[in-house]
Amino acid sequence: GSEIASTSSTAPPTRSTGSSTAPPPSESNGDASDDAVDPEGLTSQFSPTMRTRAAVPCGASSSPRVIQLFVLVHGICGSPEDWSEWMQQVKRRQPADWLILAASRITSSCGFTGEPLEQLATLLSAELEDFLGEVLSTCSSSLCAGHVEVDAVCRKPDHVVLHFVCHSLGGLIVRAALPEISKVVERCGETSVTFGHFLSLNSPHLGVRAGSATTAWKNLCRFTLLHRQVNLMDGRLGQASDEPAFLEKLADPSGDYLRLLGKFAHRTAVAATHWDPIVPFCTAAISPTNPFPSAGVADNPFWRIDAALGFD
Repeated sequence: GSEIASTSSTAPPTRSTGSSTAPPPSESNGDASDDAVDPEGLTSQFSPTMRTRAAVPCGASSSPRVIQLFVLVHGICGSPEDWSEWMQQVKRRQPADWLILAASRITSSCGFTGEPLEQLATLLSAELEDFLGEVLSTCSSSLCAGHVEVDAVCRKPDHVVLHFVCHSLGGLIVRAALPEISKVVERCGETSVTFGHFLSLNSPHLGVRAGSATTAWKNLCRFTLLHRQVNLMDGRLGQASDEPAFLEKLADPSGDYLRLLGKFAHRTAVAATHWDPIVPFCTAAISPTNPFPSAGVADNPFWRIDAALGFD
């Protein structure tokens, strides 16, 4: 079978059973502090999930209006429709203070022969800036059209909490976009925008191993810049120069990318412990080893949550 595990710097593994799809993040008072696995500091950027803020009924009071904005970012060869089940679940709950943006501008450029991470990051930050502009300037729930209809905005919000849920390559796109997203947040004027939760689902934070004799198909697009940015070749990221590889820049403890990742109140990395030949456990969980025993193909059920950290 396959298991799903999420990494955290503050909580030990707890066993649970359920579907392979994690619930949308909510808010808690956790705090990341332990660099034991990764002394460079990358792993310490991830911590438990938040519990949901109490919803504020539209127009019910003059108290500060807080909007929880969830940005869903798909992976390579994906599309906004990948998140349809997530959005349906949110629509059923109808939380009064939630808005969802399923990123779409990256879709046409996010293929095996697509644009490099820097350009995908620019597309994502531009889409987020436009959407935030609507959130901060309109009183109509129509701003959710094409994403998910939630009666969330009947007056201009006083505060927006920004969350990202990212699948596979989407996690790297968001991390690459953080400098531009930070500038977008600074331009929001009198309405404060803060970073809530960064949740990655099987994102190759440590890169993807290049193809071998049995996985030669992974090298079909090896001459594209995006492929070279995320693939490991001869034990190193795929480029032959003294210039740090892009994933090395993302993980630089003294760089802006990691500093801005640290602005999120909470960070969670979810990883499949087995059966993902493209993004195996160690790269998704930012862990040097896989502590989970290999599961046999005859195990039932095939997909299960073996260990989940940070989910109530």
